Parts: sequence; C-alpha cells; structure tokens
Amino acid sequence: MFRDVIENIPKLATKNENGRNSIHFHVFRKFFKTQVTNAQQSDFAESLMGHTSIKLIYYLQNKEQRLKTYLKVEPELTIADFTKIEKNMDDLKEKINLL
Repeated sequence: MFRDVIENIPKLATKNENGRNSIHFHVFRKFFKTQVTNAQQSDFAESLMGHTSIKLIYYLQNKEQRLKTYLKVEPELTIADFTKIEKNMDDLKEKINLL
C-alpha cells in the first residue's frame, strides 16, 4: 500500500543514484535516528530503536526518566504544523478558562 501511494505521487516517486526509491520504509528509521540523536544523544536513539550493543548495557534510565527524555525529543519527531496545533491548544485553553 505504501509503495502504491509513493508511485502515484510524482514528487515522492523519485529514484536515488542507485535506481531505488528515494522514499522507503527504512527512511523513517533513518529520520528517527537522526532526529533523536540531534535532539538528545545517540545512545538514547539506539535504545529507542531496539538496537543492542555493549554501550547500551551501561546506559540505564528508569521508565520515568526515559519518558521525560522522550517528551523532550518528541517535537523533533512529529511531522506537523506546530504553529497551527499550538494555536488550537491556546484557543481550547481560553474556552476552558471562560467556563
């Protein structure tokens, strides 16, 4: 289904230098790793991706710490128009305060 969507949208159906689709499922993993690494740290990104390595044996975070760290990087992972979302949130808060 994903492949069909990509093939039917000319802007997305581009090929890279080796003739493969530029957009594919693995691109999402690359995006995730890059964004989390840029926003926080590589070890946290690797941990969230489920990778195991000797480095991660020593990387300890309890569930609460991990949630706090994830909430810090979440905006970097969200593909959305945040200004519109934040405006909607502000409008809702105003309506609630008026009640």
